Amino acid sequence: LKLHGRKALLVGGGRVAATKLETLLRTGASVTVVAPEIRDDICLPGVEIRRRPFQPDDLDNVWFVVTAAIPEVNRQVEATAEARRIFVDAADDRLAATALLGAVTRRADILRAHWHAGGPDDAAGGDSLPYEEAKRCAIERFQRRYIEHLMEKTGGNISAAARKAHLTRAAIHRILKRLEVAPDEGDTHIGGEEGHDTLPPPVDAGIRVRSHHYTS
Repeated sequence: LKLHGRKALLVGGGRVAATKLETLLRTGASVTVVAPEIRDDICLPGVEIRRRPFQPDDLDNVWFVVTAAIPEVNRQVEATAEARRIFVDAADDRLAATALLGAVTRRADILRAHWHAGGPDDAAGGDSLPYEEAKRCAIERFQRRYIEHLMEKTGGNISAAARKAHLTRAAIHRILKRLEVAPDEGDTHIGGEEGHDTLPPPVDAGIRVRSHHYTS
């Protein structure tokens, strides 16, 4: 939704409403908050505060509504907005929602803004793009965290980590080496030549397939 400069209504003044307000403000929307009781951290500069119950005229000139109140109020807002053809996102109340928003997870900056700022000429630069570098760094960060998690769960045992990851011991060792994550000195499970390392048996190795169709 492109809400920059457009009016949005937030019905509710509690903890959940404060979270929704933060999301609305990131869009650049002009936000009005309506609720009998409103937390102090919601009363921000530029946010219109109406300390009273919801009224139908609160929807005047509104493009989008977010409700974070009790179910009865959420349903009242949804019914009123429905008559005006205004979409409503109801926090934790799907029955009072006409818009269901996807979840958003935000992490540290991975240079995407810099990539966009480079313009179309940089976009033709191949693997040297800042975006490609950022993608590689992001993948390596994920791999490092995943391997560190496995090593922690298995007490530094590479064989056990390999079984959990469905990789060979040699593959785990190569990843550890590339990411400079050193295993414990006492781990004696790395052995054998790399070319002869084999995958651990799958957990369902003892299951036999009797037919192509599942039966009870």
